[in-house]
Amino acid sequence: MERAARRVLDADLDLAESWALVAERPAAPGSPPDLAGYLRAWWRHFAAEDAQLMWMPADHLTCEVFFQFAAAADEPPDAVFHTLFNAMLRATPAPPREPWVLSLVPPAAGLDPALTALGFRLTSVFAYRPRDPTPPTFPTPPGFHIRPAVRQDTPALVDLYADLCAYHVRNDPYADRIPPRLREEFGYVVRSVLAEPRRWVLLVVCADSDPATPRAFSMASLDTEDAAPAQITQLPPGTVGFIHDFMIAEALRGQGLGRALWAATLDALTARAPAAPPRGLHGTWLIYRPTNPTGARFWPALGYTPLYLMWRRGGWTRDEGSVVGGQ
Repeated sequence: MERAARRVLDADLDLAESWALVAERPAAPGSPPDLAGYLRAWWRHFAAEDAQLMWMPADHLTCEVFFQFAAAADEPPDAVFHTLFNAMLRATPAPPREPWVLSLVPPAAGLDPALTALGFRLTSVFAYRPRDPTPPTFPTPPGFHIRPAVRQDTPALVDLYADLCAYHVRNDPYADRIPPRLREEFGYVVRSVLAEPRRWVLLVVCADSDPATPRAFSMASLDTEDAAPAQITQLPPGTVGFIHDFMIAEALRGQGLGRALWAATLDALTARAPAAPPRGLHGTWLIYRPTNPTGARFWPALGYTPLYLMWRRGGWTRDEGSVVGGQ
């Protein structure tokens, strides 16, 4: 852990547009002050056509709390963070009301009260579910079937993805907007995924009466978490599945299609994972939005528990799409 932490600190010192602060507590006379906490932040800029503009401001200050914030064991983390954050606002050359994005905030970090008091809003949950000894089974509802996607499905998948993005915007217009070049970029993603079937899973749900038109889809990949001494992660080492996108057409929700598609996605990921231990599939993870009224219920009900949280302060307004700072 110490070796990994040193690598993170070395990387912090090398980044441009980056600022690091420490908080100290006075010690006994004649003794150096005690280190109470550390915070590093950097300024991030997105190009005009970056797809991440859907859910993050073009220019913002950011910090991955799991790596760039620490408080001494005997210090209240929320108080240390609050102090360092306000000092950081004075230390950076960013505009006074520049938006902030905090990612990789462990739920147990103890920062929720401070972040709420500083005007942050919870925007995303990074959640993990270990693999069951017995794979879950959910039957596909009558009148539907699940199959691998093919190239001819691309236009319908792009339409479903556009519907998904619009759904997010309707549910949280403070944190989402339609990505630039949405159709072109997601069409390219679909074609790339279909060209790499050993790592990627792309499944669709179709009605038996219209087998050529997807009504839902799931996109997932196999990734590897290393257990090297220079790595810090909360995921177990080995092969893990990441569910990138998951969409059921709104008119078909509540019929069991989501659970059936999720179980089929797990089966497909397991079939692609190396079978020899310790590199078998140990679980799956994903990112869902607490403002999504379906996903925020669906994923916890399936056993996904938070690893990290993402918080945001400031950004565009509900009506104007303009960027504003946090209060």
